[in-house]
Amino acid sequence: FDPKEFPQRPTPGEGPRRILTLPRDAYALRPAYHGANLLEGVARALPAVRFEQLRVPEPNLLLRGNNYARAKFSHYIATLHGFDIYFNPTLHSPMPRTRGEAMMCGLATVNARSHDVDRFIRNGINGFHGDSVAELADHIGFLLAHPGLAWKIGQASRETAIAAFHIDRFLADWRRLIRDMLGHSAI
Repeated sequence: FDPKEFPQRPTPGEGPRRILTLPRDAYALRPAYHGANLLEGVARALPAVRFEQLRVPEPNLLLRGNNYARAKFSHYIATLHGFDIYFNPTLHSPMPRTRGEAMMCGLATVNARSHDVDRFIRNGINGFHGDSVAELADHIGFLLAHPGLAWKIGQASRETAIAAFHIDRFLADWRRLIRDMLGHSAI
């Protein structure tokens, strides 16, 4: 990711905390892959909490080509900025892009522990991860009860995403690998 494309989320207002999760079609198409059972279990454990699926408003349909794409992406980022927490129950994706984008925008994330999430998310520091419905519900409840801390965790999440997923780091790693493999220092 290029952090310039994901500006920092504005300071949240005093309204109710909003929780984003994957779009409904993701759960319908591949329920086990995306952790539909975890989402349903956490929703039952937190009956007063509303989990919202991503809906990005369409830009002006008269826009063409890159102008349309830029406007659509701008609407996407503005939509992410309207949330405080991103809940990702995905079980079988090593690094869902949606989680990375939510982190880049400064949302506090709560994630099913799968693959390597615990290598870059530290519970209570820059997000949360858990194995069970009860643990995930507790993490979400904690963030809802402590909005100031949720904001700080979201900012730490953004810092982690910039350090781990920045396009410059990614390209530098590839250049180093290619240089090392070829034995050249000119790359």
